[in-house]
Amino acid sequence: MPVQGPTVPESLRTELTWERAFTQVALHVSSKVVFLSICTATEVAAEDLIVSVQAAVCHQMLLLGEACVADCALERAFARVDSLVGFYRVGKDRSIRAEPAVQQLLTTSWKNSYVRSHLM
Repeated sequence: MPVQGPTVPESLRTELTWERAFTQVALHVSSKVVFLSICTATEVAAEDLIVSVQAAVCHQMLLLGEACVADCALERAFARVDSLVGFYRVGKDRSIRAEPAVQQLLTTSWKNSYVRSHLM
């Protein structure tokens, strides 16, 4: 059974970029959900952005658009951001689904080992 994603506030539904191609990073913080829409061409910018808003995203969920950064960039970013509690993807049809494989990257033990081996 698929995991139910968070409800996207109607006000953010109109703000999010739903086109197939994104031209720049767009970050929206609402309650405990962080909405990040990004294209693959700007994955480094996305990583830097996620890290730069570390305080803002503590204990929040990250929602990434269908056109998303590469897994390696996500791993690096998540390893450097504490307390992200969920990762969901917004489909082109505006559906929201959980990403179990990426959820596993958010475990403390994984982050600690990744930081020690790759970022120190």
